[in-house]
Amino acid sequence: MLKSLSYFNLIFTIIYFLQYLQNGSSVTVAGIISVVLFNWLILRGLERGALKWTVFEWLTGIPAFVFALFTGFSAIFLWSDAIEYDFYPFSSILLIFFGLLFSLGLIVHIFVSFAQKTSKKEY
Repeated sequence: MLKSLSYFNLIFTIIYFLQYLQNGSSVTVAGIISVVLFNWLILRGLERGALKWTVFEWLTGIPAFVFALFTGFSAIFLWSDAIEYDFYPFSSILLIFFGLLFSLGLIVHIFVSFAQKTSKKEY
């Protein structure tokens, strides 16, 4: 499951980045880079059979989690603005959908990865 979530998050990182590219800032790019590095480190750890998170996974996992929270909150705020103004352009609907999906996938991925690395049994 962890490997599938890693690939899922890498794909949706790229999709979200392409959707957000029009108004992206350096904070957004830093968040996306941390997500890509975190997923790459998790995949590499799975291939090597690492038992614990390394320092690099912690250094990329925390910003990735914060970025996922901000992505989810921004999608919710965009959704509430669209409802308030009764304006639903297709680009906003795509950004809301992929933002929520990406945010939820990344948060689940971080918690599953952490739980797997801290539990005693193998998955």
